[in-house]
Amino acid sequence: MNAGRHDDGDAARSERAIRALTDATRASPERVRDLFTVEFSRLERVAKVRTYLHVLATVKVRTMLSRTAPEQ
Repeated sequence: MNAGRHDDGDAARSERAIRALTDATRASPERVRDLFTVEFSRLERVAKVRTYLHVLATVKVRTMLSRTAPEQ
């Protein structure tokens, strides 16, 4: 995975978050990965504490995907 400066633990957490978002939103894995990578990188640049970056990125991506989801 190419998500910036992630170490192996961050990469594994990112993959789990991306997989969970893909399953929950039924969005394409590529779209979820792109959104997650951008959002995680944005948060990483300004974060003083990295503990919850994956959680924050996941919530933001889920919100973005729900806003663009077609009505069912």
